[in-house]
Amino acid sequence: MILTKTGTSIYTAELLAIRAALQYISKFSIKTSIIFTDSLSAVQSLESQKLHQSLILSILTVIHHLHLKNYDVGSPATLVSQVMKKLIKLQNLH
Repeated sequence: MILTKTGTSIYTAELLAIRAALQYISKFSIKTSIIFTDSLSAVQSLESQKLHQSLILSILTVIHHLHLKNYDVGSPATLVSQVMKKLIKLQNLH
């Protein structure tokens, strides 16, 4: 469970949840996984690799470390690109 400060945006909460999921994957050595989110803005921020945002940087760093350990998460750009394509496909179904 992730506790956020009152007034935290949904965007920030989504990014915190993605980072928590990645940290869980790392901690428990889950070699293959998929993280789902419905936050297109969070995914777009990760895809654009806005390194000036510390939360984005920390997420991309965890993804990079997982990739170095041969976890099935792909490179940051590949992972985000795959998720984006799936999100867009799902949105078109509705």
